[in-house]
Amino acid sequence: MILALCLNCSLDTRYTVPGFRAGAIHSVPPPSVTAGGKGLNLARVAAQLGAEVTALGLVGERELDFFTAAMAAQGVQPRFTPVPVPSRRCLNIVDPRGDAPTEILEQGWPVSAEYLDAVLGLAEELAPQASVICASGSVPPGLPADAYARLGKLARKFGRPFILDARGEHLQQGLRGLPFAVKPNRAELEAWAGTPLQTELDIAAALCRLVREGTELAVVSLGAEGAMAVGQGRLWRVRPPRVQAVNTVGSGDAFAAGLAVGLERNLPLAEVLALACASGTANALHPETGHVDRKALADLLPRIEISAKEVSR
Repeated sequence: MILALCLNCSLDTRYTVPGFRAGAIHSVPPPSVTAGGKGLNLARVAAQLGAEVTALGLVGERELDFFTAAMAAQGVQPRFTPVPVPSRRCLNIVDPRGDAPTEILEQGWPVSAEYLDAVLGLAEELAPQASVICASGSVPPGLPADAYARLGKLARKFGRPFILDARGEHLQQGLRGLPFAVKPNRAELEAWAGTPLQTELDIAAALCRLVREGTELAVVSLGAEGAMAVGQGRLWRVRPPRVQAVNTVGSGDAFAAGLAVGLERNLPLAEVLALACASGTANALHPETGHVDRKALADLLPRIEISAKEVSR
């Protein structure tokens, strides 16, 4: 079982707006509303890949039924902790004629630390049944910065690999929990490194720094360019085929889901990275956020190119 943690769950609202232009008035059909947040996107994709998944997280009391039903309908076991504030909302405006979607992401309402204790208590209860533990995304205001470090230490207590997909202070603090794997995107890795990463050599150096911090597998997702990773003493370069993307939002979460499923299956690292890259690419082919079509995935997997070379950390 994959245990997926999402501390800042959101109501993801996607509008399709042909010819979207800032400052203009657009009349549009009703939006698509899904149970979102990076951790829930990961959980949903992992279930679509065939894994047994349990999702933990904080959701507003008023939205608890919606989140519970939405995740159960996707084959995910929901174990949410309700909080007395609304769940945040995140807007995704997709222009079929444009290049990239426009996103507006609420930070979330402040939540007291007692609710983090409740989620971590539930995680400790379920950890013995888990094969992989994951945490993704932002943390609501009011929760301590070491939330992910605490989860990492819990995972190590039970001997479970912990995958962390976070940014900024939560990535930095989370590294103190010695996660098995971390997966920032390029911008997040640059922010952590404190310098622009203009070449693949720069990226490789930053990944090696992450490994020296104590993680065993450092992966950076590079959008349409695939990914790079340092693990098992090698520098890995992963390249997907060129595709016509429909909606790239959630592709990083789908990538992390592929990592989790690959680790759960005890696949060789090259196959883990291939599954992750194919999952991220398949998500970009689907209009819904955090959704992978199995047929598209099967088509993409053999077309993923992977190379590796020895690296000195």
